[in-house]
Amino acid sequence: MPFPAKTNTDAILASATDIIKTGGISSLSMRTLAARLGVRASSLYRHFPDRSSIEKTMAVHAEDQLLERMRQTVDGLRGEPALLAAARAYLDYATSESAFYDLIMQSIGSAPRASAAANQISDFLLRLLSDATQLGDDPAGAAALWSFLHGFTVLLRAGQISEAASKLAFARGTQSLLRGLSVAAAEAAGSPS
Repeated sequence: MPFPAKTNTDAILASATDIIKTGGISSLSMRTLAARLGVRASSLYRHFPDRSSIEKTMAVHAEDQLLERMRQTVDGLRGEPALLAAARAYLDYATSESAFYDLIMQSIGSAPRASAAANQISDFLLRLLSDATQLGDDPAGAAALWSFLHGFTVLLRAGQISEAASKLAFARGTQSLLRGLSVAAAEAAGSPS
């Protein structure tokens, strides 16, 4: 007769989430996770081959959460207001869920190809940008937008942009980038801006 399982994949991921929320990514280890679950570390290997696979699974979940936050924020909006709302939702997620945002960036940086969820984020930004500029797909512009969002996040979290100035700086940066991308897209299409 088989022994009843003391843990499962969902319980492992929930405990890993709690560990990361309180101590960051570096606090996650198979031993810490096993101790929190009240099992031996070896029992975790039935569900995940190593810590890295847990992190990858959690990164995909975090990417899904980020994308869902942006989608919910733009519900009912179009054009520039939708893009600005999504950009704000991105920044809010990246600062309020910083450990999980770090997991996303770590996953994107270590993977030879971006995950499906990361590609969905990129595609979502591309669609928002296309709708805001009314000039068709601009993959380079979407990459520039994502670069701005990530760079602003890094500077804000590093204390290089004060909390007091961050709202105005973010709005100016996002709007300036959007205007510049609109002009560049119009010039590339051969139409006046």
